Amino acid sequence: MEKDGQRTFQLLTEIEKNNQISQRALSLKLGIALGLTNSIMKRCVRKGYIKITTIPKSRIKYLITPKGFSEKARLTYHYLQYTIQFYRDARERIRGSFKAISGDGIRDVIFYGAGEVAEISFISLAETNLRLVAVIDDYKKGGIFFGMPIYGREKLNEINYDLVIITSFRFADTIYMILRDIRKVPLKKIFLLNDGFK
Repeated sequence: MEKDGQRTFQLLTEIEKNNQISQRALSLKLGIALGLTNSIMKRCVRKGYIKITTIPKSRIKYLITPKGFSEKARLTYHYLQYTIQFYRDARERIRGSFKAISGDGIRDVIFYGAGEVAEISFISLAETNLRLVAVIDDYKKGGIFFGMPIYGREKLNEINYDLVIITSFRFADTIYMILRDIRKVPLKKIFLLNDGFK
C-alpha cells in the first residue's frame, strides 16, 4: 500500500472515531507533520471524501461523505492485503535470522522492542532452541508481552543474556545506538533482524 493511501486511510479512520479532532491531534496520531496533515485533509476535501462544518462557529467538525466511506472501504481492503504481505515477509525474514543465530551457541535472548515485529518474532522463536529471557521497551515498560513483564533499558545490566535482538524495523537504528553508545552493550551481543550482526 502506497504512503498516500495509507495516510488517507489513517486519517479517515481517525475522523470516523472522532469527528471533532483537531489537525494537531491528527498529526500526532498519524505520526506526521502538521503541514502534511493539513495537505492530506485538503486533498480529502477536494476529492469529496470529507466535508468540513463549523458548529458553533469556533468548532470544526469533519463529516465523512458517502464517497469517503466508499474510499475507506477500498483502502481497508488494500491495507489488509498489505498487512498480510508484511506479516509473511517479516516472518520469513525473522525465521531466517533466527536460524542463522540459533546454531552459534546462543541460547538466552532479549527482545528490544515490544511491537508488531516482536510479536512475529515471538511466534518464530518457538521454532528454535532460543529462549526469551526478557523484553525491553522504554515506551511500554510496565506492560506485559505474552505473559512477560516489559522493562526499560536500565534493566539490561541485571539480566544474563547471550544476545539482544532488536525487534523493531522502524526504530532499529535508534535502538542500536542506545545499546551501543548509552548502555555499552558489546557489538557481538547486538543483533538486528534486518541486517544480522553489526
